[in-house]
Amino acid sequence: MLELKQITIQKDKKILVSTASAVFSSGEIIIIEGENGSGKSSLFSGIFGYNGYSVSSGKILLEEVFIQDKTLAEKTSLPLFYSPQNIPTLEGVSLISFLYAFYKKQENKNTLSIVQFKKELEEKISVLGFRKEILERRFGKDFSGGEKKQVEIIQLLISNAQYFFLDEVDAGLDTSKIEKLAELLINLKAQGRCIVLITHNSLLRDVLSPTRVYKMQEKTLVEKIM
Repeated sequence: MLELKQITIQKDKKILVSTASAVFSSGEIIIIEGENGSGKSSLFSGIFGYNGYSVSSGKILLEEVFIQDKTLAEKTSLPLFYSPQNIPTLEGVSLISFLYAFYKKQENKNTLSIVQFKKELEEKISVLGFRKEILERRFGKDFSGGEKKQVEIIQLLISNAQYFFLDEVDAGLDTSKIEKLAELLINLKAQGRCIVLITHNSLLRDVLSPTRVYKMQEKTLVEKIM
């Protein structure tokens, strides 16, 4: 279980999220709603300590262990996956090289050669309707918004995380790809994973049938009655 206990998040001494609490458990799909600028992305960034965001008060517990003071690198070495709205560009690094390094870093995932890994990954992404040529491109360079989201979805295929925090991973995708994404997320849930998702897409929400929905309002989280 991952628990947020009255966390306040700030950046540059400005409070963006105030005393937010929530519980995320295995086998759940949880949606975070809210108006643009309400603090949804700030919540995710603060949880992970990404891009200058930090938890200034409150606690984050992962399996009853406090993790709010850990760095981004330390948190991503835990069974946590974070997909921000915009992926960075890594100069001189191909997407397949990045993905293979990500794959090798994970515990018990070091058996495939890069040739075998690429072959299997090409098969998996073709099912999602993604072109295999994307794997040869430089990481993030000149990617469209939809292609950036494809990169994030590809990472879901190879991640062994238990908790996934996805910030508008559906943005820029057409209807067929959104449906494939929904299938993937439902499959992860069936495996006992937990998906926490920011989305404005009513189609994705309806297909996913979330366990719970929180709304970000007045800088905090309010659980909605389903």
